Amino acid sequence: NDRDDDCDAAVDEDLPLDTWYADADSDGWGDPNAPVEDCVQPPGTTDVLSDCDDNDASRHWCWSCLEVLEQGWSTGDGAYTLDPPGCGEALFWCDMTTDGGGWTGVVDHDTATDGCPGDWQFETLAFADVCARSAPTTAERIRTATFDTCDIPFTAIRGNATLYQYGTTDAFGDFPTDALDDAYGDVISITLGDPRTHLFSYVFGFKSGGSDDSNCPDIGGAAPHAWVGTDYLCATGNPSTTINERIWYDTPLFSTDWWQATLAASTTDDLEVRIIGTHNSADEDMGVETMQLLVR
Repeated sequence: NDRDDDCDAAVDEDLPLDTWYADADSDGWGDPNAPVEDCVQPPGTTDVLSDCDDNDASRHWCWSCLEVLEQGWSTGDGAYTLDPPGCGEALFWCDMTTDGGGWTGVVDHDTATDGCPGDWQFETLAFADVCARSAPTTAERIRTATFDTCDIPFTAIRGNATLYQYGTTDAFGDFPTDALDDAYGDVISITLGDPRTHLFSYVFGFKSGGSDDSNCPDIGGAAPHAWVGTDYLCATGNPSTTINERIWYDTPLFSTDWWQATLAASTTDDLEVRIIGTHNSADEDMGVETMQLLVR
């Protein structure tokens, strides 16, 4: 075209121009979806990426993994810098593949390194460190931990945990009330909001077989409460079909199981995880070794 396209005083249009990015909010971070090629920096542009909201100078990092995905910036599963409104700039794990991706890790608990949040009680077992109820009386039959979602808006949640059973847990077979706020079974209950909304229950059965109301529902135990529906998993660490012992069983439960729940509406509520037993811990308990919760 007989023109100097890259401003180096030579007709060499095949050499690349510099790329700049529109910076509508003048925060020094550009919109990668609005590139401008020129020899010199045009007004209202920057060479710094990436502005997740180019209309808001108060932020440039995305709030969630879903925003990163929607911007087209995903590089696969891994750690991403986010700046959610409730926590500030930090690295978060993003699952960019499961069910379309965009999942932000808000809970990555490992008792061995993190200890026990809330009023969960630390227990060192022969085979694992766990957070449990350690309830000397039924007055402490519920132990609660609250996990911050950093004010990230979400409409779905998925999770995984490695859990252990102590003693004679009763699944849904022995409970003082079927109310979500009370001890509705021998469970680890995941909820949000006030009043609480049930998201998921890990349920601990009595034995691996035999006829008993305290076994898991799929082998003849009591059915879940109507409001639990199908949002639960049930297992037992007791390998016997006939006897039970008041010991910590060394079988890790649920570690390969992932669950997912969809909410009726978007929320930024924190997540509440309660370890619930219908009797004191001399009879039954449940322990959390690890737990992951991701929102989208």
